[in-house]
This record gives sequence, structure tokens and C-alpha cells, in this order.
Amino acid sequence: MAFVVIGAGAAGLAAATRLRELGREVTLISREVRAYSLCSLPYLLSGEVEEARIFTGDERMLREMGIAPLLGRRAREVDPKRKAVRLDDGTELRYDGLLLATGSVPFAPPPLAADIPGLCYFNSLDDTRRLMERARTARSAVVIGAGFTGLECAYALRRRGLDVTVVEMEDRVLPRILDRDMFPPVEELLAGNGVGLRLRSKVLGLDNGGGRVTVRLEGPGGAAEALPADLAVMCLGVRPDLALARSAGVRTGRGILVGPDMQTSVPGIYAAGDVAEFEGQIPATWLTAAIQGGVAASNLAGREARFSHLDQVNIATLFGVPVVGIGAPATYQKGPCEQRLWKRGNVWRKLVSSGGRTTGFQSVGDLNFRGLASLLSKELAPLQESFARAGLHHPALFCAPVFGMRPVSGGKRTHIRKGM
Repeated sequence: MAFVVIGAGAAGLAAATRLRELGREVTLISREVRAYSLCSLPYLLSGEVEEARIFTGDERMLREMGIAPLLGRRAREVDPKRKAVRLDDGTELRYDGLLLATGSVPFAPPPLAADIPGLCYFNSLDDTRRLMERARTARSAVVIGAGFTGLECAYALRRRGLDVTVVEMEDRVLPRILDRDMFPPVEELLAGNGVGLRLRSKVLGLDNGGGRVTVRLEGPGGAAEALPADLAVMCLGVRPDLALARSAGVRTGRGILVGPDMQTSVPGIYAAGDVAEFEGQIPATWLTAAIQGGVAASNLAGREARFSHLDQVNIATLFGVPVVGIGAPATYQKGPCEQRLWKRGNVWRKLVSSGGRTTGFQSVGDLNFRGLASLLSKELAPLQESFARAGLHHPALFCAPVFGMRPVSGGKRTHIRKGM
């Protein structure tokens, strides 16, 4: 039987690897010439790593793993009746089972989606290359959106010496990760490193003139403000890339609707990663994508596996300070919950619980404290169980190869970041 995986991100690579472990033939299609880690793009933008060190797989490496690569190619259409994928050059590839791991595309509201000089995105390697090129001669930047992507972009541009201002509609940065009472240390961290903030500010539009871009804002109380800069970076999140899904006729909501086996509404077609919607959620995290890819591959190969909801795990380092968010902030949790906040020096920690169960954890300033390991082992045990069910041996297999790569037992390769 022949299997086809479309997309070489975390979900696609996990699925292709799992299928080969189960002795199945698999072809991996990717628009990228070389597979790379999205997690490493901030380090590339900041200049901390060279581009050669962000790649997770090239044609030679994939062939060594027994995977048939079609890199630098685009899948244009899926015909489920004929079980065929049409490529950008008109050729067709037949399959017995298909995985759609097409990922996501940047989101920008229509008023902000204008194609003007000075407007950049930060969602792919090509985006990052364009941003690096513009940043070489720029002195100032406005980052629109204060999630982890926006803040990592701001960090990288500050390291390059640019004046940076971050714009956010909410009353704090990282609103989906940290509660309001965990904002002060992050606010101090950003201010101390020269990052300006415009909170509770709505972007009305972008203007271009004289080689610069101007971001027009409506601030608190309706106050108007114009922020001129050499470049603006759109970091308002992503949306599932549903183009192939629509051609295949699978059911979609915000993403491709899947069951716990990751199968779509069309038998034989599965979806995983940022493009997949399970029980109304699209987690869009690297680890979840890898687990879903492994589950999908196991089921494609006839090995029963099930995906279950996992708490979000978000960890980033901003200006040398670790910021952690596990589960949902109290602000977004349903029903009453108990909140406990600790402060010691520059370290802030918070636990959120409901019904005697820890449902969220937030930390700014430290990863190595007593109790975190216990929390992770007790409350996030489903993460390890999910890896086992998906047939994945270790999360590090799919982490960003920022600081090097080493072979591990069985001929597999794992990418490890310093400190793991």
C-alpha cells in the first residue's frame, strides 16, 4: 500500500517517520525545498543562528529514512474518488491513504491585508528572509500582535538594533497565555529592553509613503495615533490552510474536522497539525501537531490509535527570561476556579485549579523550581501517554534543531536545543 503525506512540518514529519517505522511506503510532498523548524525562526531573525542550522530534513536525509521526498513541489488538487493528488506540474500521484498536514497561513483583517512596501509577515522561512533583508537597512519597526510570535519577533528585531513598538488590542501582552496579574514582570522586561507597547489599541489601517509605513491606531478612549516606522510586521496569528481540503471535499469548520483517529469526513483521508480541528479546537502547537501526525499515521497503517485533548504547553525565552503558560489562563476558563500567585524577586508563578485539579500554570523568570516537575508529571501525564499511543519515542525528535543534531539509537535522529 502507498501512503502520501502533504506537508513537512511537525505533523507531516511525525507521520512519515511513523509510517516508515511500521514498514509502510510513504511519499512526503512539501512546497519547501528543505524541511525546517518554525520554532527556530526567531533565532534566525535575531542573528543567533545561521540558516543552515534550522533545517530538520533534506532530500538525502529523508531518503536515508526510507521516505520518498517530493520537495519544492506543490499539491494542487486531491481527487478522492480516484485517490489521486495532482501536483503543480500536472503529474498525478496515487495513494491508498492520504494525510493533509498543510499547516496554516498568516491572518490579517481585510483593512490590514494591503500589499504595501514595508509590510512584512513572520510565519515562514520566506517571510523571515524578506524581513531580514528589510531589517538590514531599517531603524524602526512596529509589530502588530503581542502573542508569542509577536514578542519573539520584537525580541529578534531589538537584537538587530531596531527601535520596536508592539501594538495589541487587549490590555496586556500574551493575553491567551498569561492572566492580567502575571503581566507586570513581562511589561517590566519589555520596557527594560527598549520595547514600546501600545495596549488597548486597534489598528485602523496602514499607509505608505516616502519609503516608510505608518500604522494608524485607535487607542484607549478613541484617541487617534499614527506610528511611522521603516517596517511593520503582522503577527496576528494564523488560519488553517484549507485549499486542498476544499478540493478533496472534506468537511471543514475553522479547520479540517477530524475525529479522535484524525480521519476526516472522507474515508482514507486524514488531517493533522495546524490545519486540523478536533472537538472545536485547533491547538496549533508543535508538540500537539507531532502527536496528531503519529496518531494519523498509526491509523493509516491499520494500528488503532486515538488523540485526546491536551492542555496547551507554551514556553518561550524573551530577552533571556523564560515565560511559561500551561493550560488556559483563568480569564478563559469556564466556571469558577481557584488562583494562587507567588512572587519571589524577579520570579512570578501562578497556579489555576478547578474541582481539585490543576488546570493552568504560568511562570515568568524561572523554569527550575520545586514542584514544576510534579505538576508536569501529574497534570500533564496525558502528554506522555499521547506520545506513546502515537508511537512517537521522544518529543525532542521534533524540536527546533537550533543548537545541533545528534543520532540516537535505531538510526533515528533527534534535534536538541541547548539545555534540554
